[in-house]
Amino acid sequence: MSYVYGLFLCCSAMTTTGLNTVDLRDLDAFQQAVLCFLMTIGNVVFVSTAIVVIRRYWFLEKMKHIVKHTKAGKEIAQDIERQE
Repeated sequence: MSYVYGLFLCCSAMTTTGLNTVDLRDLDAFQQAVLCFLMTIGNVVFVSTAIVVIRRYWFLEKMKHIVKHTKAGKEIAQDIERQE
């Protein structure tokens, strides 16, 4: 398999479009496992969940100084910690 075909196959797996330039039966087990892993982490649900978790973490870090200085902010932070 050429580099371009491999790159296209990996991008197709990450976006879960299912476009194949080669016959997947010709790939060995390790290559098929890598493609399966790429399809798993490129899934819309996984990517969306990861983005929400990352944004939540950075938002809480950025607003930490505001939470420290307000009573309502402290109560909201305590509620969030209780939910986790």
